This record gives sequence, structure tokens and C-alpha cells, in this order.
Amino acid sequence: MFALQVTAVFNITDRGYVLAGTLQDSTASIGIGNYVKNETEEIRVQVKGIEHLNYGSEYREHTSEFGILVNITKQEAENLIGKILFEE
Repeated sequence: MFALQVTAVFNITDRGYVLAGTLQDSTASIGIGNYVKNETEEIRVQVKGIEHLNYGSEYREHTSEFGILVNITKQEAENLIGKILFEE
């Protein structure tokens, strides 16, 4: 099951916010167009993109650190730091 603990958020101008963090299960997967929500279901957002640490570099190591690009406000993004997002 996909579960991402959000540790940081980053804004990409004209694209949205990247919710970066650690996967609880490194074998989990999610796709663009899927929806995620937090444990209290106060927010539900669609994944617009996937960002991966060291993607495309010569350095290759299996990692559970990555981010999802979503279209939410700055306040909503900041409120998700420290929370876990689950695939719907």
C-alpha cells in the first residue's frame, strides 16, 4: 500500500507543490492521475507528477525518498508536513 510521510514541501512555479518525503513501504507504487489523502481525509488531491531523488544521475541506489507533484495551496502543502498520505 502506498503511504508517504511528508517531510518537506517545495513550490514549482506554475506547476504546483511537491510533497517530498519517505515511503513507508519501498515497494509501493503510485501513478500520475491517482488520488492521495491524509489519514483524517481532510485533504484529497490528484497526483500531477512524480519527482525522484537522483533520477537520471549516474548515482544509483534504491531509495524510498521521493515526491509527488500536486495542485494545492501553500497553506495546504505546509499543513501536510509530518503527516502520512495514502493512495485512495
